[in-house]
Amino acid sequence: MKNKTFIVLISTTAPYGYIKESLQELEGNDRYEGFTVDLIEELSKLLEFSYEFREQNKYGTLYANGKWDGMVAEIMDEKADFGICDFTITSDRQRAIDFSVPFMTLGIGILYKEPSKQPPEMFSFMAVFSTEVWIWMLFAQIGLGVVMIFVGRISHKEWQNPVPCIEDPDEFSNQFSFANSVWLIIGSVMQQGSEIAPIALAPRMITSVWWFFTMVMVASYTGTLVAFLTVEKNVLPFTNVEELYRHKSISYGAKKDGSTINFFRDSKNEIYQKMYSKMKSNPGWLVTHNDIAVSIAEEKNYAAFMESTSIEYYKERHCDLLQIGELLDTKSYGIGMKKGSEYKKHIDDALLTLKERGDIQKLKDIWWKEKRGGGKCGVKRDEEQKQLTLRNMVGAFVVLGVGCLLGLLISTLDMLWGVFKRSLKYQTTFQYELVEELKFALTFSGDVKPVRRRPTEGSSEALADDPEAKDELKSLRSVRSSDTHRTHHSHSHSSRHSSRSQSVAFARMRSYD
Repeated sequence: MKNKTFIVLISTTAPYGYIKESLQELEGNDRYEGFTVDLIEELSKLLEFSYEFREQNKYGTLYANGKWDGMVAEIMDEKADFGICDFTITSDRQRAIDFSVPFMTLGIGILYKEPSKQPPEMFSFMAVFSTEVWIWMLFAQIGLGVVMIFVGRISHKEWQNPVPCIEDPDEFSNQFSFANSVWLIIGSVMQQGSEIAPIALAPRMITSVWWFFTMVMVASYTGTLVAFLTVEKNVLPFTNVEELYRHKSISYGAKKDGSTINFFRDSKNEIYQKMYSKMKSNPGWLVTHNDIAVSIAEEKNYAAFMESTSIEYYKERHCDLLQIGELLDTKSYGIGMKKGSEYKKHIDDALLTLKERGDIQKLKDIWWKEKRGGGKCGVKRDEEQKQLTLRNMVGAFVVLGVGCLLGLLISTLDMLWGVFKRSLKYQTTFQYELVEELKFALTFSGDVKPVRRRPTEGSSEALADDPEAKDELKSLRSVRSSDTHRTHHSHSHSSRHSSRSQSVAFARMRSYD
């Protein structure tokens, strides 16, 4: 090849070939620049040959009559020596002409407009833990409640005297009911504690272990929660070619003449064949150039099929575009030459040398990421610190509101049930008791509620009628008065020596927390 001049076909497909921008009128090879232009220049330096460029933007299509057009036809007819561009090596072309070793490997991908970022979902704070973790936490709380009840019942220290003023009580009480146990567990999870305090060693040990467990879980939850509330994710309408096919509102297409559309035509995959038929039946979906497909993808709901190398190129210059899904196939670009060319071995050796030296990768980085607007989207911009707005926290407010409404509903039902029981007990109407209850509740004052009832045997009124019990009644009333008004009154000395039966009856009449 030394000292020989060859006709080299190139195309003005970015970034493989461009018409050079210049204020002066250029002629010959000086009119062109691009990746393949530089690649031929590197090969010519190694093999010491000269070349002359000729533009040919049609790569080659095989017609039903067995004839070729474009680069393939010119090389077959020996009107040109080499063809170099994004020239895909296919089986049909391989039978017509020879190709060098691949200088670039790629595949068909999907180019689509990047969807707008979606704010976090209403209940995104629930996504911090997986569903499995939430279920196990629920089971852990229920199981621990049962364990606390059992341990509390078998621990003798948990059985306490409900009436401290009685030295020898008839019965003991245990604080670890199921409701109290669950309340202790929930209070620990919420980092608020509760008024339920274990007394025996075993319940304290179990409670301490549970507190450690909740500390780890709460720390893990809060540490991850901010990311779930602030990160806005791209919600893609499809993630692969099958979902794209099933999507009714998204159009798709490719270059009408090229290996990409032929891939769908020759594929044995049923979905690909249906997509090819749909693209052929909608002429507006097929384009003559990748630049047109990019423009349509940016303006409309359109997905463009093209080689992954072209997708990389356009992604560097159009920041609102991205590649979706995996590559549909694997293919290579090579330098085309006539069948049985004597120059193939020399071209192959030179390409392998350039690959081993990393020169081809350097040329790719220059034309993909630097020149002609490259690297525009590679610059990372410092984003402002995001604040948690109402839309980020609306889920927590919804949970709070629903919880309050449920609490109001339950308390209303509880009030109505109490009103109903009092109406039966005192033989009054339900309406009367309800009005009296609402009158007291809506005053919003006072923390002591008087007990309105008829005097019955054993009640405070009946005991008050007994001369021996008057002193005891006055003494207990003075204690309540001293707790309410924080004043100290003297107690009747004789009340401390009243009969034991009356003290027991009066103590049982009072309610203790």
